[in-house]
Amino acid sequence: MRMPRAWTAGFSSAGLHVNDRLVSAINSRDARLLDIRRQRKQIDESIREALDQTFGKRQHISADGGLSLATPASDGKHVFALFYTGFATSAGVCFSYDLEGNRVWSRHIDEGGSNEHGYSGSPLVVGGKLIVLLQGFTALDAATGRIVWSTAPQRRAYATFGSMVAARVGDDAIVISSNGNCVRASDGSPMFTFTDRFKGECPSPVVDDGIWYNFDRSGVYAIKLPTNLKMSRDGSAPPATILKHVYTRSSYAISSPLYHQGLLYCVENRGTLKVVDPVAGEIVYTQELPLNGGGGHAGGNNSGVTSSPTLGGKHIFVWDQDGTCVVFEPGRNYKQVALNHIESIDYDYAEPHPADLISSCPCFDEGRIYLRGALALWCLGK
Repeated sequence: MRMPRAWTAGFSSAGLHVNDRLVSAINSRDARLLDIRRQRKQIDESIREALDQTFGKRQHISADGGLSLATPASDGKHVFALFYTGFATSAGVCFSYDLEGNRVWSRHIDEGGSNEHGYSGSPLVVGGKLIVLLQGFTALDAATGRIVWSTAPQRRAYATFGSMVAARVGDDAIVISSNGNCVRASDGSPMFTFTDRFKGECPSPVVDDGIWYNFDRSGVYAIKLPTNLKMSRDGSAPPATILKHVYTRSSYAISSPLYHQGLLYCVENRGTLKVVDPVAGEIVYTQELPLNGGGGHAGGNNSGVTSSPTLGGKHIFVWDQDGTCVVFEPGRNYKQVALNHIESIDYDYAEPHPADLISSCPCFDEGRIYLRGALALWCLGK
């Protein structure tokens, strides 16, 4: 789910509408467009070239996903944007920009295969590499865009919509996908997989203090990562161990869980909040949030909750797609603090909509909330 990405100078955002291929930088203080340079034409040409290479003149664009699903990544000096060329193939074009808006490099990645809704997993910067996940993992040199390594398609590759997460295991870094596959970041070597146990594809994993937490329709898993990646004599990786499995009887979920002070906050598409103690192996409480949770299977123009619960200061924020936000306190009991709604908007370049369509997560910076909608980038606060 696309969300703003903060750095010292401002915010970056990829894509404004379903079929846009646009990278923009916005000053976080006065909403001034820092440097767009109408990269759209340049990006359009690169993506069109990638499309033509794969399909000839046929277009295959997912209506509920589009091309610019991924949140940009940054190493503090560059912004990396990933655009998918459609749902009928796992092809994408990756771009690097400096903070002045100049394109540094671009790289076309084409793996074949397919995905129903397109690929929404965001790229990840790890150890000087930009790691991208389509059918398989691909690592690019962040400075040049050169492909450093790539893997074969991962298990259940057709069902991977969440973003990857990186974690340290001893002296090594690993990358974990949303459907339970793990590779070593330095060379792409497969480590371990839990795809046979997991039943989801959207929520991203969470890692804290050596424990990998996963939430989907199979429930909540707490998995102990190994202390190192030293291979055994037979070439196998050290195992990751399941500590707890809490069956939450959850319905479909797109939003990723929030881990805070020993509790995992999980929100389903229909607006049900389930707070889990993964150490004790129990559900602490269940709460129907005052949001429009009537959404369908995968969001799009449906109502529902696809934005992940996000900690901002001392409170947790959850948005539904209609632009309503509920704010509550973390802890073992539900205590609502506020309920707010984004007012209706209409722009000359957009069709009228009762409110902005909110599918992304908020970004908090210096007392302000930055929220990426389908129609606008919102700044809420003082």
